[in-house]
This record gives sequence, structure tokens and C-alpha cells, in this order.
Amino acid sequence: LPLHWGKAWAWLLVVWALWLYEPEKSRCPGHSPTNKSLFLFGSTPEEHALFAVFLSLEAATLFLWLLLAKIYPFMARSCQTAFALRYFWRVRRATARPGYSYMPNGACCSLRRRNFQYTGGEDHEGKPHGHGVWQDDSHHGEVFDGEWSHGRPVAPFVSRAFGSGAISYGRKIGYGTARAEGVSDLYNLPKRSQEGVLRLGTLGVECSAAGGFMAHLPKLVEEQHEQFESGSQLIRELRTSFAMMRRSTWGLDQRPSAAQVSELDGSNGLRFTRSASSGPDGRSSVEPSSDNSALIFVHGYNCPVDWACMRLGQLMTLGKFSSRVMPLVFSWPTGSLFSFLHVRNILPAFAADLAEFLRELHSGGIQEVHIMAHSMGCELVTAALPHLEALLSTTTRGAAVDPTGGTGESDSSSPSLRISTISFCNPSCPSPTFFAEDGFLSRLMCICGRLTLYADREDTALWAAEFLTREKTLGRHTEPIEYGSELGQRIDVVDCTYMDANISGIRHSYFDLNSHVVGDLQELICTGLPASRRSRLVRTSMDSRSNVFAFLAPPVFVNW
Repeated sequence: LPLHWGKAWAWLLVVWALWLYEPEKSRCPGHSPTNKSLFLFGSTPEEHALFAVFLSLEAATLFLWLLLAKIYPFMARSCQTAFALRYFWRVRRATARPGYSYMPNGACCSLRRRNFQYTGGEDHEGKPHGHGVWQDDSHHGEVFDGEWSHGRPVAPFVSRAFGSGAISYGRKIGYGTARAEGVSDLYNLPKRSQEGVLRLGTLGVECSAAGGFMAHLPKLVEEQHEQFESGSQLIRELRTSFAMMRRSTWGLDQRPSAAQVSELDGSNGLRFTRSASSGPDGRSSVEPSSDNSALIFVHGYNCPVDWACMRLGQLMTLGKFSSRVMPLVFSWPTGSLFSFLHVRNILPAFAADLAEFLRELHSGGIQEVHIMAHSMGCELVTAALPHLEALLSTTTRGAAVDPTGGTGESDSSSPSLRISTISFCNPSCPSPTFFAEDGFLSRLMCICGRLTLYADREDTALWAAEFLTREKTLGRHTEPIEYGSELGQRIDVVDCTYMDANISGIRHSYFDLNSHVVGDLQELICTGLPASRRSRLVRTSMDSRSNVFAFLAPPVFVNW
């Protein structure tokens, strides 16, 4: 905020200086003024006064920024000794209520005392450990309900800022990767690890959910990065985390599961219950098992592991996804911004890792998979089609699966792995290759129950990709896809061209922030409904066979 004020003072200086400035008139046209003065400092008393006021305001703004952004946080981190707690923060036991009272801005800058207390589990040193609730009624204090690890908050949790009411959620996101970088690193050129072994782990992420969104979110939860040797251990950890969420009263799992969704039949007013996976008629056909579904996010290029986990965490939080859907990221070596063409040429080298990741998840008990890919991640999915086809044929014949999270013996009666939905958000796939006979489209429809394309004709990043490759991209395709009467009912195109809320200038990456896109993804994944029956969409053509849809959403400038 102080930085914004500093910019405002600078622009006001320019406006007022131009208004006050009167250059000295020369006696003869074309001759230089006789009395030269530097315009910046002015030549009249009014200009001198204006510049003095500007310097004073800028100095005050700079001091305020240093105080709030640098000095105060440093003091807060440093003043943690017993002496500082007693004499600077003035911490003492509260008399009128349980807990303690303190001076939130220190003894010199606080007008009144505030209270805080903790209720919950503790370790042998008396630090918060296990489940607990922290309450602080100062303006910047928070009410925190969640898990603790030896005095440090860890996901899962929910936090509400006491003064502003901003709400944030913390949750664990699983990931699998064979890239050489660490979770927060990004090499200029893509590189797999020398061993080529798939690494599995979880990251704790905190994301804004409601109220005033905090500028520093999403972010990683400190010291909450765990790695696992097998998919069984990874799934067991995620199940434990989400079991904590379901036992809480946070409202994270209040939406009905796909097996419980009932709809009103408009013709006779009767209600019927749907199961999870959609068949050709749009109705569900397979009942999902609890905790055996996973949403796998395949990110685009120029993206490290941690950022992909934060994006998926933001999507899960805003969409209020059921805690029975395990959030997982498949991260591949992407390279940096200027390696686009090189990365695109070597995508097949990384494709087998996606199938291997699904195999690990299946060994941990995952039976139903929803794949969501963004940008070049969609090309990785199409490059992985031979490996995915081989994996699904293998698991259909019977694979070692232990639904409890362990490793079992091969059994022909073991549940098979199925890909219920594939969602492509702003895909960069070349359209000619995708729509070719026996191309990617026909093969995708053979391995998944429903394919959804989220396209935007104004996507600047895809326009640039088309300029470089001289090929049309799928992400700017908003035309109907004709693919036979039966298979065509399982393909949906969602036109996002006219969406304008929470969308950046290049219009390429908003799937986790635009509430309409987030809500539609949630409805698709958790209910399996076709676009024609999802609540936020309307068909763009009078032809009932058209599979292009748009959102029921007014532009942001419409109000009355």
C-alpha cells in the first residue's frame, strides 16, 4: 500500500508541475531563454513549494513503508525472548477471560490490550501439537483451526483474519515428478533426473478462499514437504490428511458426492440419483468408491513443482471440491520461458512418466482418475497416449491393488483403473494433428469417459504459439466438434472468450481463479454431468446436437 501511495505522489507531481510550469519567453523567436533554470526544481516560488511538498510526502511514504514492511517484521521476529515478551509485548495472563493478553504493536505503539489463547494438543515442551485452535482478537490476529507440529501450523487448516475477515485454507497436495530440479527450482532447459526415477511427495499449500484475498497467497506452508517411496505411502498420507478435514466443521466437504447427487426431472417432478461416471447418454454408470478418486493436474511449461501445487490448491479451495477427490500434480521438466520450441520437440521423452505416475497411484488404491491439463501439459497427455493405452489394458486384466493403501498380490478380481474425464484448459495442441483421422481425438475418446475443452479465441499466448509454429492451436478452437452421434455426446467445448473476471491480459491461465470456470470444473469432476446439464453453461447454437457451450455470466462492467 505505501508503494502505491508513492506512485500516486509521483504522478501528482507531474500533473501539478505541468500545470504550474511557465517557460520564460524569449525576446526573439528561436533564441534560448536568458534565465536558465532546472525544471525539476522550478523557477517560481509556487514550483519550489510544490517540489518541497512532494519531497515531504515521498519521504513520509518511504518511512512508512520501511516501518511496516521491514522494521516491524524484523522486530517481531527478534523480540521473542522472555524479556521482550514481558516488557515489549507486555504478555500476561488475562483476568477477564481464558488465555493471555498483550500489546499487539508493542508497548510503545498499541492503544489497548488484546487477547489470545490456544486450545488443543501439546507436545512434551508445551508447544501446540496435533489438532488445536488458536484465537487472537487483534486486527491482524487470526482464528486458526487445524493441525500443528511442535509449535508450527501445518496443513490441513482453516484460518480467518480477525480484522478483515479474509479466509484461507491449508491443504496437502500430492505430486509425482522425474525432473532434475528441486520443487522450487526451474532450469532454463528441461532435464530429467539422472536416475530417471519418479519422485513422490506432498506439499502443504495455503490459498485464499473468501473475503479480502491476501497478496502473499497462495504460498507453501513452511517445513511441510514430505517424500515417499511408493504410491501406497503417498495415498495413505493424503487419505489421513483429508480424514482430518472431514472430521472438522470447516465446511470443506459439504457438497454431495457424485453418488449422492439428486436431480429434479422437469417432466414429472421426480428425483433420481446418479452415480459417478457418465455414459454416452450423459448418465452416470459406475458408482465411485470412497477415497479412490484422484484429480491429476498436468501443468504447462515454464512451471516449477511448487507453483503447480499452489495452482491446484487454489482450484480445490475455490471449487470446494469434495475431500474424497485426491489432488495430485504430475510435474514434468518444462524449461523456462524462452525454450518453448525445444521443449515441444522433446515432449515424448517425458511422456512415459505420466503413465508410471498413474501406475503408482493405482497400486495405492486409486481406481478413478480425472486428468486436467493446461497449455503444453495437454500436449504431454497426447504424447503419453501409447503409454496410457498400455497401462489401462494392463490394469483392466488385473493388477496388484490394495484399497487400504498397502501392496497386494496380483488378482484378476482387483478393481481396474479408469480415466473418467479429461479436461484441457487452453491447450496448445496443434489442431491438424489433433483432429486428423485416427489422431489424438479418437484415441483420447477410447481411454476416457468425457473430454472437455476450455477454449479462448483471445488467448494471446496461444496466438504467439501459432505465430511461431504456423499451426492452429486447439485452445483457440471454439467450433463444434463433429465426431459421430455416440462419441460426439461425450465431447464438450466450453467457449471462455467472453469471460473477463479474474483474467489476466494474455487470457491464458485463469482456470483456478475465475469462479465460473472453477465451478464448472468442480461440477464436471464431482458429478460427471455433460455440459448440456451442468448448471453454469448454455448451448451457443440452436442446434441441439451442437457441443459448444458458453457460461451464463454477465460481463464485469454490467451493473445497475
